[in-house]
Amino acid sequence: GEAVGRSTAELGLWRSEGERLAAGLLKSARGYRDLELKLHTSSGEVLDVSVSAETMTVGDEPCVLWMFHDVSAAK
Repeated sequence: GEAVGRSTAELGLWRSEGERLAAGLLKSARGYRDLELKLHTSSGEVLDVSVSAETMTVGDEPCVLWMFHDVSAAK
């Protein structure tokens, strides 16, 4: 739900410069795998996550498929 159709900026996911740079990696690469970052949830919680992303086209619409894996318990 709440994330579908909304940008990462609208969701407030990237709050640090390093995290915004990670999102910017997609401008120079088609995607990446297992980049470890801190993610801010809508409730204000900070999670350690492994992020993978891939750019694609759905219909004629450019999209990004994001996968976030919570690795907080492993740290």
